[in-house]
Amino acid sequence: MTEFKELNENQLKQITNSDQLYRAYIQARQRQVAHAGSMIWRSQNGKDYLVKTSARGNQTGMGPRNAKTEAIFGQFMRAKEGAHQNWLGTLAALKEAVAINRVYGAGRTPNLIVEILSALGEQGLGEHFMIIGTNALYAYETHCGVRFEDKITATADLDMLWDSRKSIQIAVTENIKEHGFLGILKKADKSFELLEDQRYTAINQTGFMVDLLHSGNRKRKPESLQLFKNPDDFWAVEAPNIDWLLSAPKFTQTVISANGKFARMVTVDPRAFVIYKNWLSQRVDRDPTKKPRDLVQSKAVALLLEEYMPHFPTNGINHFPKAIRLDL
Repeated sequence: MTEFKELNENQLKQITNSDQLYRAYIQARQRQVAHAGSMIWRSQNGKDYLVKTSARGNQTGMGPRNAKTEAIFGQFMRAKEGAHQNWLGTLAALKEAVAINRVYGAGRTPNLIVEILSALGEQGLGEHFMIIGTNALYAYETHCGVRFEDKITATADLDMLWDSRKSIQIAVTENIKEHGFLGILKKADKSFELLEDQRYTAINQTGFMVDLLHSGNRKRKPESLQLFKNPDDFWAVEAPNIDWLLSAPKFTQTVISANGKFARMVTVDPRAFVIYKNWLSQRVDRDPTKKPRDLVQSKAVALLLEEYMPHFPTNGINHFPKAIRLDL
């Protein structure tokens, strides 16, 4: 029987504080990005004109200098400075919380996973990807203020599910221009490289692997897709029946690494995790070495739901075929 280790009062307090701080940091960061670019006065033919420059370098004329454009300029500069100061304040509070988290041992999500999630968040991609598989357990246990047994959470890979049904628009940095999605992983660990014979998998110098999956249309043949058009970048591979997970509710939780840093993890609803893992454990084509672990994880999360998550109604998941649903 799976046992959960409950966290102490200081650890629980830091989990709550970290979640609140990270929400504030994300909001401040979004506000700062919204006020990116600049406004300047440009002289032409003896007159001053207000010009707005976007973060991408696009310029828009706002009109000649007058009371209206003076007000626009002043409002923009005040808002820009306010956004910057707010971001600096949340950043300082975040750094302080990281140190306290480390002292109290508030987190144990692997450092590399949190770095990857942070890199995704900085590019505005966090909501477009779901962490599925074993690493989702870190989100569930953090939410409940407990810890699973180490043998249940141990893994050397990360499965990332890209919701390819939605379009993504982001500001492309030089690193992404050069490396694509692989460039985001390289921000977390420069040693990541794609496998030559498996272009949906990247591996770092320690052997940690990241797989990029996507959900396909079951009416067409499986295919690979690219998030960024780059011949040297990832080709996401279609996973069987993964659309079940995308159709289920999402579960978002601030997770904390062993070194005290934190990031937002988007994963699958724990009830969907239980059903999907149980289904995997019974598939005849599933790797026989993985099936027992699938079942153990399914039962462990089911017990977590029963003991710590009564606010998740058992009748809230109807996105799976009736034949594989469980009586949670």
